[in-house]
Amino acid sequence: MVTRRTGRVHMNILSGNKIDNEEETVYESGIAGNAGVALAIIKRSEPHFHRKMTEYYMVDTGKGMLFLDGERVPLQQGDVVKIEPNTMHHVESKDGIYIWVVTLPPFDIKDLHRVDQKH
Repeated sequence: MVTRRTGRVHMNILSGNKIDNEEETVYESGIAGNAGVALAIIKRSEPHFHRKMTEYYMVDTGKGMLFLDGERVPLQQGDVVKIEPNTMHHVESKDGIYIWVVTLPPFDIKDLHRVDQKH
């Protein structure tokens, strides 16, 4: 079990369900009914979309830029953004941003569609 302190939130996170690379770390913390919850620590995520899943991003700490179908949306602590299915998106942050991600339905790797795009 990994313990992280992020802003005002202190939470124990399961380390078994983890996506990790140099630019992004995602800790899946669980499923509650029809929703999934994860903590994403992002410097740069890959552009992608989901056909079925709706995501809610809740910024815990840090600043960054969310790209939604090419539109730039500044992110900072306290922001909440709803990302509809079939919306291409990714996040960039110079210093890293901590985002709680709620997914409806729960995350399914088969619904992660990466897109090779330069902006």
